[in-house]
Amino acid sequence: MRLSPTVGLRLPLYATARSAADLLADPKRFTIRSCPSSDCGRIFLDASGRSRWCGLATCGTRPRPTAQPY
Repeated sequence: MRLSPTVGLRLPLYATARSAADLLADPKRFTIRSCPSSDCGRIFLDASGRSRWCGLATCGTRPRPTAQPY
């Protein structure tokens, strides 16, 4: 894909769209997850297939509600 020099400020948008298209076409796209924290909203790539939180330094260390026995 070639872009003309007249693209100007649209170039970052094109680059972002191209990166998103490449990511969605990648077989690893199924490892895209969203953080379940209600105040986070980040999406992240889960390379292990087992991660739930966006990162240990951020949401992974927050206190989470525990299941209460009945």
